[in-house]
Amino acid sequence: MPPPNNIDAERACLSACISGTEKARLAIGEAVKALTPDDFYNGKHQHIFQAIISLYNLGKPVEAITITETLKASGLIEESGGVSYIASLLDEASISENISEYTDIIRDRSTRRRLMDVGHALLGQSQVGTVSTKELLENASQAIFRVSRHAFTDNHREVESDSSSEISSILERSDRIQRGDVLPSGIPTGFANLDSIITGLSPGDIMVVAARPGVGKTAFATSVALNLATRSQSIRPCIFSLEMSAPQIIRRMLSVVSGVNGNHIKRGSLFPEEREKIEAARDLLSQAKIAVDDSTRLSPVELRAKARSMLIRHPDRQGIVIVDYIGLMEASLSRTSYGENRQNDVAIISRSLKSIARELEVPIIVLSQLNRESEHRAAGHSPMLSDLRDSGAIEQDADMVLFLYHQSREPIGPDVEDVTVMANLSKHRNGPQGTFSLNFNRPTTRFSDATN
Repeated sequence: MPPPNNIDAERACLSACISGTEKARLAIGEAVKALTPDDFYNGKHQHIFQAIISLYNLGKPVEAITITETLKASGLIEESGGVSYIASLLDEASISENISEYTDIIRDRSTRRRLMDVGHALLGQSQVGTVSTKELLENASQAIFRVSRHAFTDNHREVESDSSSEISSILERSDRIQRGDVLPSGIPTGFANLDSIITGLSPGDIMVVAARPGVGKTAFATSVALNLATRSQSIRPCIFSLEMSAPQIIRRMLSVVSGVNGNHIKRGSLFPEEREKIEAARDLLSQAKIAVDDSTRLSPVELRAKARSMLIRHPDRQGIVIVDYIGLMEASLSRTSYGENRQNDVAIISRSLKSIARELEVPIIVLSQLNRESEHRAAGHSPMLSDLRDSGAIEQDADMVLFLYHQSREPIGPDVEDVTVMANLSKHRNGPQGTFSLNFNRPTTRFSDATN
């Protein structure tokens, strides 16, 4: 039995594209966004569709004659069925308005063939026995993810055909920003001073948030996740917490959203008004859709697989990954010599995180510790990039590095509720740097913009 295909749909699609009418040109635009030549099962159709794409990008007429000349010039006319076969496509009773139906059928069959190829490859790897089970699972996950992205997203973009609309979109957005109608592009973190510098988080970016213990790295990251999830139903943050359990993270979120003292929530000694606040906060958190993974061991391979799984389950939401923190990740869970060369391990992890962000098209916020040397500087002095613990690779791979620190070295008294935390964006690959202040409410572990 041949692999899944529909030759009639392929011929109808090509016919709708080469009639030379204005409707045909619109049909080509739809086809080149939805399909690649490899989506066609018939080899002749692959060559013909590639010729259609080439002519379309050059702004030339897409007709049987021009396609024939293009294929002759590339030496593929015979492999494409010859002049008579191309001419026969004009005899198809296809309708340009139905192009989306044709492309859907072609893409469906292409996806099924790709899945069959994945299955055959995994079957061979499973039988050979030279690939570990974890590697086999990762290979399977990557392969399925690639097929799913091909099936559900239009990732074939023709620069020339898209450039005009893209430029118009950029100019229109610029006008709206000038009028104050919208914020600059990016996913707002909810912190106005930070967003004014970075214009929001961008898919594929790595932001490192670094501080000494006790300054509030986890609390800051949790506040970002809450800001994102409670202000937009289209965003799904996923927190990978290697230091705190999921119930601890959830209690913190409950404290932040409700404004109830975290110790009261932990002990369960709540006043009636606090109970009302918690009930209201529970409703808000249930709508926020924040995922928490509290695995005590985590490698880049597992992180990639889990993040990919989240994206597949929620394709309508923009994923954002938060890792707390990089110093507790392992380069490989199969290694028994953990810590033998920690700098090399962190370098591997850092490069892997950047690869994951780009592959999955998600921003990743990574928390990191600072070396003790950062405490020896004068009070109020920001940490430096060289203070990042374990590896200079973090500094190299990060798109942004945000340092959190206290201006004073004096211990903070137990009765002090609100503390000013300085934030220094010390690295910003695609924009300016800057320093600003944040307010940290210690009883609720809530970060917010400073009032002055």
